[in-house]
Amino acid sequence: MIQDGDYESGKFRGKITFANGIICVGIFENFQLKRGKMILPNSIETGLFVDGIISEGRVEFTSGDIIEGKFKEYKLIEGKAIFAHGETRIGIFKNNHLVRGKIFMGNSIEEGRFENSELIFGRRILKDRVLEGEFKNGFLIRGKISFKNGNLQEGKFKNGEIMEGVVFVNKKIYCGKNFLFKKI
Repeated sequence: MIQDGDYESGKFRGKITFANGIICVGIFENFQLKRGKMILPNSIETGLFVDGIISEGRVEFTSGDIIEGKFKEYKLIEGKAIFAHGETRIGIFKNNHLVRGKIFMGNSIEEGRFENSELIFGRRILKDRVLEGEFKNGFLIRGKISFKNGNLQEGKFKNGEIMEGVVFVNKKIYCGKNFLFKKI
């Protein structure tokens, strides 16, 4: 371990380089980083630390992914995850998976409740429509689809297609199930 810095009021301010190559810069107590930056082989952690583990701040990975917020035992519990491929997740996390919040992906936004970061209840906002309700395996299964042109589908869905319910198309209302719709 190599230290470079000063002691002040029982705290060390400076840089510590550990034998395993980890570099820490900031304020230390008992040789554990409390506030500052930890440079690891695959990431840089900046923020507040408890027992040498990040508790609040930002983690930048060599892959280009960025995670910022509050952490518990190395896992994000509240904050934002920005992925190099363009997706951003904001909200409450459990085991590093979004459980409540928003996902921004290209031209779409998902908001609501998630299971393993997959929308299970809420809204999916697309360029030409909004899907609201209950989702399973990425598909709306119960709820409604509001199209930008004013058309509406409400009811039960299977694989993205309405199976039972009400359809409002060109100012006409149809209801039925299994694609056998009758004009009202």
